[in-house]
Amino acid sequence: MASDSDPASSTPTQQATNDVNTRVRLAFWVAFGGMGAVCLLGAVAIYNDPTEAKNILTMVLPVIGTWVGTVLAFYFAKDNLLAATQSTKELLGLDDRLRKIPVEDAMLKFSNDKVLRKKLAAGEDEQTLKLVELSEMMRTAGRNRLPVVKADGAAQFIIHLSTLTDFLAQKAAQNPPVAPAIADLTIAHLKSGDADLYDSILKFGCVRRTATLAEAKAVLESKSGNADVFVTENGKDSEALIGWVTNVEIGLRSQA
Repeated sequence: MASDSDPASSTPTQQATNDVNTRVRLAFWVAFGGMGAVCLLGAVAIYNDPTEAKNILTMVLPVIGTWVGTVLAFYFAKDNLLAATQSTKELLGLDDRLRKIPVEDAMLKFSNDKVLRKKLAAGEDEQTLKLVELSEMMRTAGRNRLPVVKADGAAQFIIHLSTLTDFLAQKAAQNPPVAPAIADLTIAHLKSGDADLYDSILKFGCVRRTATLAEAKAVLESKSGNADVFVTENGKDSEALIGWVTNVEIGLRSQA
């Protein structure tokens, strides 16, 4: 039978405690031992030949310092490795969780009339949409994002309230004011006035109806600035929208 001192008989908690205690003792003796060695060598050097003490310490100090640093780094790097390993395991576990969640279970369904959207009429030019009106739609509904949908049900834009607020604030701050008036600014003005903000409303991805949240997350991460994924029958952006998943929803599901 294994004795109490046998490492094989100790629990993981006991082993972890012993390991910590060993490293604490090691740090103490190495650090203070190194300083003691420096003091001792310095005293000996000064006693034997004060004129050469500087040269002796100049040669010895880097050696002792390197030795102390190497020993401590060797034993304490284990914690960093364990932390990195644990983080990797958690990330792998995250993807495993998301693979088990069908995107249909998490998406906002466009069959629900309560899901906010702006649907273009047949022949309507999306460039003529007024920014203030789009902003008011979101504020009235208490939403921060507004999908703009083509007449056939496919995605045109995904507009975030912060994008419109930013652009309208820029125009309102201009002195002297530049025509047209704030109330008359359109998507076309956004496109010509701030290419980066206009580009942001074009950033969305698509996944097929049978996808998982892990696939939706991969689409989000495939392009910088993506925050929204639309669900269509076959994952094509030319198809009518079935559902919508945001980065917020994916984040919440990741923590479940």
